[in-house]
Amino acid sequence: MNLLLLDRNELPAAHTAGHGNAGHTLITLRDARATHIVEVLRATAGDSLKAGIINGQIGRATINNIELASNAVTIEIDTHAFTQPPPVPLNCRVFVALPRPKAARRILRLLAELGVKEIHVFNCYKVEKSYWSSPLLKPAQVNQQFKLGLSQSVDTLMPVLHQQRLFRPFVEDVLPGLINGEMLLLAQPGSALSAKQALRGQVAEDTINIVIGPEGGLIPYEVNKLVEAGAREMSLGSRIFRSEVALVQLLAEVRGFLSEY
Repeated sequence: MNLLLLDRNELPAAHTAGHGNAGHTLITLRDARATHIVEVLRATAGDSLKAGIINGQIGRATINNIELASNAVTIEIDTHAFTQPPPVPLNCRVFVALPRPKAARRILRLLAELGVKEIHVFNCYKVEKSYWSSPLLKPAQVNQQFKLGLSQSVDTLMPVLHQQRLFRPFVEDVLPGLINGEMLLLAQPGSALSAKQALRGQVAEDTINIVIGPEGGLIPYEVNKLVEAGAREMSLGSRIFRSEVALVQLLAEVRGFLSEY
């Protein structure tokens, strides 16, 4: 945990510390954050931690008290001193075929860590119907994975997850309106274009959109529908990757491209 994330709804519940300094508040943590502070960071009273308010600024928190018996850690923050902005988001929108729950958990955390702020999971022929009933897709579970990624990368801006449960309405009605003429890259084994070649002509200010299919691959009908929607097929090389590995490689290409501007 490189950043202690605080929900905004925790701040009103906090009470003013006894010294009377305006903006200073005490917050008692009794969840996994408290456990991590004690067992992993091995922090003690008086230690300072980097902290951030979700969708807000970054500052410092000081440990006021630790109660080991009740797994409670009380921190003191000065909200007026939270002045550091979060990192600039990656200007990229990701569409990924819904993977099995364990892989989806890793992917959500990974994308949050890499700075992606808009994520769409979509249905297709090779996505198991049972995946859509996974508890992982409930908002609380999704946000938990996002928070883990943000905490790792010292970021506070929460991504948003959209669920596209029907392929044809998604690709015909939703997708064109989302990309609105922006570049749409489709990772497709066997394509003649590399990611670097496919990115040529991209306007740096425009959002780059990437599509990653299921690990079994998209069927020809789905590929054709995506191409009709404006997708440009590109390859990540001769190797066939798992979804999360393909995402890392493609996002690395995008980040490298954007860093040149």
